[in-house]
Amino acid sequence: MSPQIQIDEDVFKALTDQAIPFQDHEPNDVLRRLLLTGDDPKTITRSTEAPESAHASEAGTHDQSSRTPKRSKAGKRRRAASSTLLPETEYRYPILRALSDNGGRMPTREVVAAVGEFVKHRLLPADLEMLGRKPRWEGRVQFTRLQLIRDGLMKEGSPRGVWEITSAGEEAVNKQGQADKGATARTGRALAGAL
Repeated sequence: MSPQIQIDEDVFKALTDQAIPFQDHEPNDVLRRLLLTGDDPKTITRSTEAPESAHASEAGTHDQSSRTPKRSKAGKRRRAASSTLLPETEYRYPILRALSDNGGRMPTREVVAAVGEFVKHRLLPADLEMLGRKPRWEGRVQFTRLQLIRDGLMKEGSPRGVWEITSAGEEAVNKQGQADKGATARTGRALAGAL
């Protein structure tokens, strides 16, 4: 078995910020790339900017509406600013809910599809940018899974391509469901009183 290390929240956040969706699948992949291959983390930033044309690219002006991420001189994509993305915390409940509603275990692609349905009206333009063959938000769902495993809400060591919820994850879904029902009841009573 490989040695285990513990890292704090700030280090974990820094790792997820440096991770390349669909290339880095585990924190170890990020560390290996950064520490052993000599990649400069400063060149691994992403942006929603892309050149208007080849001439505009040389001049340094960019079209903000383009969906093609600009590449740095090293050929790496730039990261989108976190303020231009749906926060990763917004994927937590949909992931757990999808698993809970489907017996606690699902293939990855089905979980991602279910989460997509849940958040589709809240996704921002940068979330919809294609990174390779998939939109950015799908990679963020994958990284959210890592945090859920770390938090004990999803099982570590599930078979490849399968996501599983833990009993603590089930409890979190139930608590959120009860909170949602309470909020709906309060809103319903307030509306009834206003009518």
